[in-house]
Amino acid sequence: MNQDSPSLQFAAYRFRLRVLEPIHLPPNAGSTLRGGFGAAFKRTACFQRNRPPDSCAGCMAEQNCPYGYIFETRIPPDSKLPRSQAEIPHPFVLEPPVDPPPVSEPGSTLEFRTVLVGRAIAYLPYFVLAFGRLGNDGIGRGRGRFDLEEVRAEHPIRGQSEPIYSQGKLLPCSSDLTATYSDLVEICRDTAPDRVEVTFLSPTRLVSEHQLVTRPSFAVLIRAALRRISALSYFHCCHRWEADYKGIVSRAEGVDMVESQLRWVDWERYSSRQDARMKLGGVVGIACYEGEVAPFLPLLLAVGAVHVGKACTFGNGRIAVNWASGGDTMERI
Repeated sequence: MNQDSPSLQFAAYRFRLRVLEPIHLPPNAGSTLRGGFGAAFKRTACFQRNRPPDSCAGCMAEQNCPYGYIFETRIPPDSKLPRSQAEIPHPFVLEPPVDPPPVSEPGSTLEFRTVLVGRAIAYLPYFVLAFGRLGNDGIGRGRGRFDLEEVRAEHPIRGQSEPIYSQGKLLPCSSDLTATYSDLVEICRDTAPDRVEVTFLSPTRLVSEHQLVTRPSFAVLIRAALRRISALSYFHCCHRWEADYKGIVSRAEGVDMVESQLRWVDWERYSSRQDARMKLGGVVGIACYEGEVAPFLPLLLAVGAVHVGKACTFGNGRIAVNWASGGDTMERI
């Protein structure tokens, strides 16, 4: 694919919590984590906390408020995209604890990761402060409290990590642990696989022609990845990705699904902000695709980092990508 690359920049941070009181988390802990974090972030950053939910519009600090930018992200007034595109992606995703125990006892630890995109990376101190506050408020059924013990910056590609918060103090980070789309292109430069394996690690909710997809073709997956990466690049990295989207999807239609071990996981959560139940179910499992897959690898690795589909901030749409070249399988992001 001959195309301009998106100016996507992202960074990953691993949070370690020390449990002080029993914490009860459901299997899909992303909903509980995201809900508690959002409320704590608002109490930390918003100076008009008594405004009703979804009412950032009209606030005198709307254009400069950390909470408004992170959680009620709106189309900027100077946007060149249609005003009908009311939904734009939030500049972060949460990756909740994997298979958390029903009850985490005092003294144990819980870990999760968050990925920040573009301008949101500068708001990391607010994330740290908000999770510290959430520890005092408590989380899950029974509102179990915790200490925010450590936060580590993790390079999403090289695996290098460095502590940036410990024992209540922010620490200077001596290394640049952010990654870019160009880094992903470089990783894939000399590869020529004819087979790619995509593992849908968390419910991945994809829509095609207004219908939920239970067995995503390669073209459906690529179309969703293009939509997400181009929006993140435009709204949060200040760059409009000029690409032949129709041509890219057309070439993706030449890649076939050859194996599928997919299943649908249905779950929902109640949103107090919207006073409604939200359906967050999606596909999990493994799908293998064969054909001319090499040009698509950077795009797949990108959404491996920032997720794909609906409800990414809750941890949905997390994928891992492996590919086969000469009989060998190499695992990447």
